[in-house]
Amino acid sequence: MIELIKVFLMEVTVLNPKTREQSILHFSSGGGGYVTDPTDNPANTWYEPRIKIPLNWESKVFSDGLTAGGGDGGYGTAQLMNHDGFFDDFMGHCFDGQQVRLLLGWNGNPYSTFAVILTGVMCQPEFTWNYCNIKIRDYSKYFDKALSQYVYLGNNVAGAGIEGTTDDLMGKTKPLAFGRCFNVTPANVSASYMLYQVHNGPIKAVDAVYTDAVALSLDTAHGGDGSGGAGDFASIASLTAADISEGTFQTCLAKGIFKIAGSVSSGITADVRGCARGGVYVNTVAGILRRIVESYVRRKRTNLCPKSETFSDSGWVVTGMVKGTAAPTPPRVGMGTMRLTEDTSTGTHGLSRILDLSTGMYAESIFILPDVNRKLVRVRLSNPANAANNCLADIDLASGSVLVKEANGTAVGPQYEATGFITDGGVYAEEDGWSRVWVAGQPDETFSSLKMEVVLLSGTPSSYVESYVGDGVSGCCVAGAQIDADSSPTLYTGPTDTAPASGYDPEVGPALNEASFAALAALGSADYEVGYFIPPGDTTTIADVMAALAASAGVWWAFNRSGEMIVGQLARAAAAASPAATFTACEIIQDSFDRSAPYDTDDGVQAYRVALQAVKNWTTQQKSAVATFLWTDNPTRVDWLGKDFREVRAEDLTTLANHPLACEIQVTTYITNQTDALAEAKRLLAYYSDRLDRFSFKVPMSEAATLVIGDVVAIQYARFGLDAGKNFILVGITETHEIGTATLEVLG
Repeated sequence: MIELIKVFLMEVTVLNPKTREQSILHFSSGGGGYVTDPTDNPANTWYEPRIKIPLNWESKVFSDGLTAGGGDGGYGTAQLMNHDGFFDDFMGHCFDGQQVRLLLGWNGNPYSTFAVILTGVMCQPEFTWNYCNIKIRDYSKYFDKALSQYVYLGNNVAGAGIEGTTDDLMGKTKPLAFGRCFNVTPANVSASYMLYQVHNGPIKAVDAVYTDAVALSLDTAHGGDGSGGAGDFASIASLTAADISEGTFQTCLAKGIFKIAGSVSSGITADVRGCARGGVYVNTVAGILRRIVESYVRRKRTNLCPKSETFSDSGWVVTGMVKGTAAPTPPRVGMGTMRLTEDTSTGTHGLSRILDLSTGMYAESIFILPDVNRKLVRVRLSNPANAANNCLADIDLASGSVLVKEANGTAVGPQYEATGFITDGGVYAEEDGWSRVWVAGQPDETFSSLKMEVVLLSGTPSSYVESYVGDGVSGCCVAGAQIDADSSPTLYTGPTDTAPASGYDPEVGPALNEASFAALAALGSADYEVGYFIPPGDTTTIADVMAALAASAGVWWAFNRSGEMIVGQLARAAAAASPAATFTACEIIQDSFDRSAPYDTDDGVQAYRVALQAVKNWTTQQKSAVATFLWTDNPTRVDWLGKDFREVRAEDLTTLANHPLACEIQVTTYITNQTDALAEAKRLLAYYSDRLDRFSFKVPMSEAATLVIGDVVAIQYARFGLDAGKNFILVGITETHEIGTATLEVLG
């Protein structure tokens, strides 16, 4: 009879930086290893016995025990054996940012019965003579970057354009607005035409524009051709050309831009309803958190190029070239390729395809095998309706270097390479002489179709031309074309068929746990209207923005064991709720049960008052900067303009009778109206004015292996008044798989 023992399995994804191909390394605990069955997925896979320490892990909802948000994120380490130098062959591979999964089961059971303990991402590992130490984080690591990443190009010509100049906006990040935002300071993207931007993308509305706090009116007398009706224009060109009355404003909601009369030039602010990506405007905590993750964190790997390997398709147009046979050795096994040979005409010699794609950021990539006579290539994205508006990169395949990057004929400098907003490009060396070349950018402010092309260049790296006389014999081989809706190419795993492929490769970044988001959206107390504005040049991180918004409704977020983002609201567990687990003296390890202050502020004493800040004023203006007639006509607004927030208070003075040291809790929110703010203050007061317990205790890991942050757990214990049992919310887990215990932290 085979004795069953617990086995940990670890799946470590690594990336080869040369080929940008991913592979998965499979490891197990114990000395015998583990192999999956033919019917498993993955099938017939050997998990090599290298796990020394499966995982030490900690995850908490709150960083200080009081406010909502994302806490410090989950983090931990694992240790793999490297005594034989196994990992030496992977020293040049990329571990950081790649996925790692840990599973737990029994050695005699099929793979499908193993439970997922953790899904996360790795930081750069540490290699010693005997061990490989892997640092693991949950997907909150993806939030540690600036939310606004696109920058202004500073390339307006004679005042025309929406990118500012080298003297004002060049290199500054673009503003972003989510939900309803009051009195924001926009970016003056064209001083000549008095154009101002409040959001890098489509918005719902510009509700008001002010100069020195005096409201301008929307000019509806001079038409409009945009979705916003009279006074709104579909493009910057039509907005710029439109007449405008003195003391009014007009909009291009599709670009998040408004225009005012030329004589108005000081103290410009606006009230806006922001991001309406895909025509959908969201203004609640749950809605904006979802929007940020889906649009600014998670990337869909989608090849938008049809017939990406079938170059015989009529959609692939050759200019000055002749389509021929397939290349002898493709860059990937089974990949479709084609030989292209120059004819003897004068002009461009290349391959192109026009795609039905609308305005936005795209990355074109293609595999290419050069001819001995043609080592220089140009990859280009352009607007077919205006070919002069294009993004291109010229590449020397012999040296594997980028010679130049251009946007609309203007070379771009290295200051933009980190952002990828303006033209970026590159080349990756492949096997057997192949290279993968790419260019990314947004070739025009508005377009309804996009042309991708790769053309050969004649000359040397220091002097070359696109138009030349073909020699009738030179050329190249091509394979694996791809268009990503992104600022850089993702891994190629095509091919596509007759239509663009959607989601052929997994998304990069955290998925959303739909059940938890639906439950949060259904809570009336989490459905407040909120708003958040990222000013021009601001580099606030995604994590900070999400934490600020989440705190507006006592919302927290974390990640479950499958790597999905889960959300919930700070609240006491309902007594009637069915717990995910019940802990008694039988499960709780002896002498490990402790009670601590429920939150850090004022040693965790009860609260008799909640002072809540709301109705954020995004541009503070001193009284001297406000039109004088407003001092008497609207003194309340003038007072608010000099502050960051309005404040509401909820208090219960009877709490002081029993708790003389009861505290006042101060909370900053981005709720947009005082009625909702007062409701949230009262909700928080009810939470913090009553007894609140924070317990921590240890249990065997087997008792906690399926629990996740936010679960309801019950405790029935002959101490601390828990004899009859009580439900709590799980707010922290520290797992020590090395010794098989977990420390749980609960609140309620």
